Amino acid sequence: MMEPESTHNSRGLAVRLLLVFLLLHGGVPPVAADEVPAVPAIEPVVVTGTVASDVSGMSVLGKKQIATLPAGDGNVGDLVKLMPGVQISDSANTSFKGGEITPPLLSISGGRPYQNNFRIDGMGNNSLIDPIEDNPHKFDRLPGHPEEIFLNSRLVQTATVYDHNVPARFGGFSGGVVDIETIDPADEFSGAVYYKTTRDTWTEFHIDPDEQNDFVQSATYVRQPVFRKHSGGFDVSAPLAAETGLLLSYQFLYSEIPLVFLNEKTDQRRFSQNLLAKLVHEPTETDRFSLQAIYSPYEGRYFTKDTLRGDFTIKGGGMSLSGGYEKKTRVGSFEFAAGVRTSENSRDAEKDFFTWTNSPSKNWGSLVGSSTSKEGGFGDIDIIQDSLEATIDYSSPKFESGDGSHVVSAGLAFLSTRGRYDRHQTSYSYRTSVPSSPPEPATACGADTVACLPAEQYLRRRSVYGESHSSAELNQFAFYLEDLFRFRRMEIRPGVRLSQDDLMDNFNVEPRLAGAYDLFGDGETKFVGGWNRYYGRTLLTYKLREGIALQELQSRTTVVDNTSEWTTTSTILAGDQFSRLKTPFVDEIVAGIDHYVWGGTASLRYLQRDGEDEFARERDPFVSGVIRYARLNNNGKSHYESCRFSWERQWQSQFLGFNITYEKATTTHGDYDDTLLVDDLDDQVWFDGGLIYRDELPREDYNRPWEASLLYSVSFPGDVTFSNVTHFRDGYKNIEDSGSQIDVGGTFYDVYAEFNRSSSTIFDWRVDWIPTVVPGKSLTLTLEVFNVFDKKVFVGGADDEYELGRQFWLGAEYRF
Repeated sequence: MMEPESTHNSRGLAVRLLLVFLLLHGGVPPVAADEVPAVPAIEPVVVTGTVASDVSGMSVLGKKQIATLPAGDGNVGDLVKLMPGVQISDSANTSFKGGEITPPLLSISGGRPYQNNFRIDGMGNNSLIDPIEDNPHKFDRLPGHPEEIFLNSRLVQTATVYDHNVPARFGGFSGGVVDIETIDPADEFSGAVYYKTTRDTWTEFHIDPDEQNDFVQSATYVRQPVFRKHSGGFDVSAPLAAETGLLLSYQFLYSEIPLVFLNEKTDQRRFSQNLLAKLVHEPTETDRFSLQAIYSPYEGRYFTKDTLRGDFTIKGGGMSLSGGYEKKTRVGSFEFAAGVRTSENSRDAEKDFFTWTNSPSKNWGSLVGSSTSKEGGFGDIDIIQDSLEATIDYSSPKFESGDGSHVVSAGLAFLSTRGRYDRHQTSYSYRTSVPSSPPEPATACGADTVACLPAEQYLRRRSVYGESHSSAELNQFAFYLEDLFRFRRMEIRPGVRLSQDDLMDNFNVEPRLAGAYDLFGDGETKFVGGWNRYYGRTLLTYKLREGIALQELQSRTTVVDNTSEWTTTSTILAGDQFSRLKTPFVDEIVAGIDHYVWGGTASLRYLQRDGEDEFARERDPFVSGVIRYARLNNNGKSHYESCRFSWERQWQSQFLGFNITYEKATTTHGDYDDTLLVDDLDDQVWFDGGLIYRDELPREDYNRPWEASLLYSVSFPGDVTFSNVTHFRDGYKNIEDSGSQIDVGGTFYDVYAEFNRSSSTIFDWRVDWIPTVVPGKSLTLTLEVFNVFDKKVFVGGADDEYELGRQFWLGAEYRF
């Protein structure tokens, strides 16, 4: 059988990149030892509890690098997107929503955004409640995000992304791991105060001419022509004793978005905060205690278009309290960590919604040329996630065994998560006005003071969203064992992770195997490989939706004798139901080479992943009078391949890093709310000149075959530093159902078409000037410029939407 062309091309590409890499190195003349420039030691990066090994597929950004990169909103995701194998959503930087401040959604090694494992100081930071919902105007659902806490990059000591050959210590993902370590207190009393800002007048918008008028006169959050962003905060370190330090840090990110509301400008607002209190006690060189609290609320203030009393608040974010103890002994190192956290997706809004016909007392609709005047909101909803987590990790000292050596790691983890959904009051949406007009008698409302106006009108239909309460609890246990075995030129890391959850009632076994071979025995050239399985997480979404009351439709024919009788005419027989399923997983194959060249380590990797049992959605067939339930199923599949090259080096006053990635991803569906039945997997469609199965279609987002990033920073005389980030993205391939069909052998097939968008190369710059003030104190003035050359870039998948153009941020920081 002939090899599929797509597989042949991707493997051929990997071979060509490897040959180019080796030829480049072979063409470099040898350098005498005394001609090699002195390279200062790079600040060591210690990933606590993870065995140091060349086989782990990880990329690290340290605090010094983070402090010099263009930061914009300051979200961790804006930094992580620069690492190999990471793509952000194409809608993350649209010109339509320049005022938004939430972190971008990330795809790591082909995984979906909710399939990543986000961690802060060893504790999870993952929302299991509607992590991809983004519409604030739904009656029963609220916007969510894969991350519970939106951590500001100023609080980050190191940001590590594991995208392949992930150690067995980490589980609960089928994409990647984003592991954050927060900053520690300084050794002496010190602190900083900082502020920066941007706005629409410092930003170039790229808007389609047909959209220009709607954009400028926007009355909805989906188009934001005017905005002002403010970011600032302070941090203070205070030594309490020689071995004890305390850090207090606060940051805020605030955005004002003026929009048209009933012919006047009214502000929508977004407000995110970070408050970190961290106590570190190190009584000896072998003991370390830490205790920290993070409070990170998010608040978005919206309004419903041209609706009186239609303002509402969406709340997110959360708080955590955690502690840890590290102990190094002759028999190994131990780590104990435990924490509690809570997060929310909540809405504060008017309880009821009304659609009135314009009348003497309800006439604001006429201001915008409407025959109706809308009023009210969708009711309060609280969705809370509470978690308790504890971990124990052990790493042995290196010990000899024959001609080899071993370092054994093991650990236990427990995570209990409870979700709650509460609509505390029944909410109504009233409509269908009956005006009071001669010769009919004037409306006499009597006891009905809610949906009736005396002598004007009453509303005769309503939708009922009943008071609802539901809860779900998930307890997870995990154990891992791993051995880093070194034998002569070989390094092998076999491991296994065992996990159990009581919601899906699944026991999962994750074998992990990674290895490296030192080709010449000098540590400069190593072949790397691996085979691994990663199990994802269980969502609480459908279990909580199961408790939402079915929507009822009610009506009344008249308002007579001071009474208002409502009769249920029908119930919307559509609900959600929980189903016990298999845990989604991916199998991974890794091959590559690491080589020390030009003063730095270059890495070339080929990565293949196959996802199975992924969550999708199904709905019962229609039967009159019977509730049609929607539930999750395991019908989803995916396939991902990538070939990536990276290299970096640091000098005394310069840093240079480069990575380039080729990716190909196919999938049966977009996310867990996409409908996918078993029969759909056998469907074929016409694409690119032939028939293929639906699961062979390229995915709709995170679908840029080539991406490359170049990071360069340098310090100049005169207290000036300059940083450049160049990000290349290949053209976007948008896959759409054309709406037509083709006859192949008497059978008609849907025709899918590919719409290509051009590639883009974006430059982001940052310049810091640090004039001398007084000894021990410093003032830093910062200019950040994004999309320096104002490139016009399509948002992938859109016909009339572009990314933001050139944008300036100005900032200042005072350190003492």
